Amino acid sequence: MHPEHNDIYCGRGNAWLEKKEYDKAIEDYTKVIKVNPKYIKAFINRGSVWAKKNEYDKAIEDYNRVIELDPEYIEAYFNRGNVWMGKREYDKVIEDYNKVIEVDPENTFAYVSRGFARAKKKEYDKAMKDYNKAIEIDPEYIDAYIQRGSGWLRKKEYNKAMKDYNRAIELDPDNTSAYYWRGVAWANNKHK
Repeated sequence: MHPEHNDIYCGRGNAWLEKKEYDKAIEDYTKVIKVNPKYIKAFINRGSVWAKKNEYDKAIEDYNRVIELDPEYIEAYFNRGNVWMGKREYDKVIEDYNKVIEVDPENTFAYVSRGFARAKKKEYDKAMKDYNKAIEIDPEYIDAYIQRGSGWLRKKEYNKAMKDYNRAIELDPDNTSAYYWRGVAWANNKHK
C-alpha cells in the first residue's frame, strides 16, 4: 500500500465502522498503521473500534500510542478516559479528564464524566463541583442536570434533585431518565 492511500483506507475503515463491520474496520486501520506507524488518525479510529467491541485493553494500547506520538493530542485522553470508565478504573478516568479539561476548560462532557467517576469513588462534593461547572459553561446541558440531580439524591436533598430533573425535562421533554429519577426523588421526599 502506498502511503498516499492512508486517508483512503481510514475512510473505508470509517465506512465499515458505520456499518458495524468492526473486524473489517480494524483490518483497514491496521493496514495503514503497518505502512505508517505514526499515523495518529488510524490509531484513534482503531481504538474507537476496539472500544465498541469492549476490547478495552487493545483500545488503551492504541490511545497510549497516540499519546506517545503526540502528548497534546487531546482526543486520545478523551477516548481513553471513556475506556477507563468502561473498565471502572475511576482514578484513571479522572486523570485523563483532568488533561482534557487542562487543554479544553470549556469541555462540559469532560466535567460531567469526571464528576461521574468522582461520584463512583464517593467523592460527592467534588462530583457536584464538576456538574456545577458543566452547567455554568452550558446551562442547557441535560446530562449535567441529571447527574447533579443524582448527586442531590445521594445527599438526600430531594427538592434540589427534583428541580434539576425538572430542568432536564424542560430541556428535553422526551428524556425518560429525567422522569424516572424525578419520580425517585419525589417518592423519597414524600417519605422524608
